[in-house]
Amino acid sequence: MLSRMPSRAHNHEVPATTNPLGVKGCGEAGCAGSLTSIMNAVVDALSEYGIRHIDMPATPHRVWQAIRAASAKAGAADVKFLHHVGQTWSGSSNRKAAPES
Repeated sequence: MLSRMPSRAHNHEVPATTNPLGVKGCGEAGCAGSLTSIMNAVVDALSEYGIRHIDMPATPHRVWQAIRAASAKAGAADVKFLHHVGQTWSGSSNRKAAPES
């Protein structure tokens, strides 16, 4: 089988037509891996709710919707937690204000 393989590799260059040098950029190659790492971390953090996927971008609203949907599926076991998180995200809190000096 190796005897039938070509012994020479050929390079077929196709220059870009969008610039005078004919070069192609690769500026986003360095950040491509970070996006999947962050999304995996978000899904890992939410896995205790049974969440296995969230579409990008993982906005606070999408994360909140995913938690609520997963909790509704599981029942009302986490209603107190969701209520607390909802208050914290909306800016209200059960904590007393610190006395003014």
